Amino acid sequence: CHAGDLESYDDFKDFFYPVIQGYHKGFDIKTTKHVTDMDPNKIETELSDSAHSKIISTRIRVARNLKMFPLNPGGDKAQRIAITEMMAKVYAELEGDFAGDFFLHTTMSDEQRQGLIDDHFLFRGKDAMQAASGYHEHWP
Repeated sequence: CHAGDLESYDDFKDFFYPVIQGYHKGFDIKTTKHVTDMDPNKIETELSDSAHSKIISTRIRVARNLKMFPLNPGGDKAQRIAITEMMAKVYAELEGDFAGDFFLHTTMSDEQRQGLIDDHFLFRGKDAMQAASGYHEHWP
């Protein structure tokens, strides 16, 4: 299920709250406050020697909304172009290990698209629920 906008979570809380609480075990919307802490120095883990010898790399995929834009189902073509233009400027400023390539759906080749899918960087776009809610429309 996909909320059309931020207000949908409260407007349809009788539906969304049980879904959220079921997905995030132990999270009680009425009593628990979500806290964001992006400090990597606070991550504590001790890997076994076996794990050290087997883990080559890890990846965390994050998909979230930009506060000044509606959630995906509520976005239109102009807003998605604005997001793309804004993020292109951000990405252009990244240097060193953070620098990379920025691909537009409208200009990437089939080979680039398949390579990004194969490397798990690009969503396949085959999620029927996402498609029905408008996720896949109008991305440049």
